Amino acid sequence: MSRKVTFLFSGQGSQYYQMGRELYMGLPAFKEQVDWFEEVFKAKTGFSLVEKLYGQGASEGEQFDDLRFTHPALFVIQYALAMALIADGIRPSRLIGLSLGECVSMAVGGVVSPEEMLDTLIKQSNLLERECSTGGMIAVLKGADYFYENQEIFEGCELAAVNMPKLICVSAKNQTLDNAEKILRANNVVHERLPLRQPFHSVHLEPLRERFISIFSNVKFKEPHTEIVSAMSTTNSDNYNALHMWRVKRNPIMFYQTMQGLAPDGDMIYVDLGPSGSLANFVKYSLPEQSYRTIFPIMSPMGRTFKNYEACKNSLIQQ
Repeated sequence: MSRKVTFLFSGQGSQYYQMGRELYMGLPAFKEQVDWFEEVFKAKTGFSLVEKLYGQGASEGEQFDDLRFTHPALFVIQYALAMALIADGIRPSRLIGLSLGECVSMAVGGVVSPEEMLDTLIKQSNLLERECSTGGMIAVLKGADYFYENQEIFEGCELAAVNMPKLICVSAKNQTLDNAEKILRANNVVHERLPLRQPFHSVHLEPLRERFISIFSNVKFKEPHTEIVSAMSTTNSDNYNALHMWRVKRNPIMFYQTMQGLAPDGDMIYVDLGPSGSLANFVKYSLPEQSYRTIFPIMSPMGRTFKNYEACKNSLIQQ
C-alpha cells in the first residue's frame, strides 16, 4: 500500500467497559495481542484485564474509572488494534497520540517495548490511584478563548486540552469542577464530566513528579522507526526520556494546534484507533478538507466496530 497513513491514539476519558469486544471476539490477530498482554498483566498484578473489560460485571452503562485498569486497558486495546491493522498490511507512516495515547505511539513506533511500556503504566496507575489528589476533567464545547475570558466560571481550573477549535478540557479537584459545572449548566453550555478520578494535566500532579519520573529511570528509549508527532508539544517527538514521559502526563494536550502545525497533505489518511472514535471528529474539525484524503474511525461505544474495521481495511488495501 503506497498511501500515507496516520494512526491516532486517544488517552484517558475515552475508555468504557466492553471497548474492543467485537474485535476480541471476531479478529484473531487482535485477540492474540490482547491475550498476550493479559498474561503479562496477570503476572504483574494478579488480576485479569480481560475479565475486567469483558466479564459479567463489566456493564457498558457503568463508569469505568479505576486507573489501575483503565490505564493498561487503553494501552492494550489500542496497541492490539494497531498490530492487527499492520498484520493486515496497513502500516502507518505517522503516529499521533493524545496523553496516554502517546505511550501507544511510542510502543508502536519502537521507542519502548510493549511489555516495558505496560509495566510503566501499571506503576503509574498504582502511584496516581494511591497518592494523587482526587479530581477529574470536564470537556467543554467552547474554544480556549472562552476559558480565558470567563475565569469566574473556571476559577481553580486549568486548561488541560484544546482538542478542536470549539472543544476544550479543564482539569481541577472535584469541588472546583462541581462549581464550574453548576455555572456551565446555568449558562446552557454543553459540557461533559469525563470518567476520571484524577486531575490530569494540572498542577495537582506536581507532588508526584520525582516519583513519577523515577518509574522510567531504567527504561531503554530507542529511536522511533516511524514518525511520531506529540500532541503535547505540537512538534515531532525526538527526545525520549523520563522527563518527556512526565511532560506527557503533566502538560496540556494541544491537539488542535498540533494538527494546525502539520503540513497540508491531500494524500494523508487518518485512522482513529481510540475506543470512542472521537479523534476522527477532532481531525475533521481541525483541518480543512484539502489537508487530508479521508478519516476512518473504527471503535465506538455505539457498536459496528468490526464492520468499521473491515471497511477501513478493505478500503486501504484497495488503495
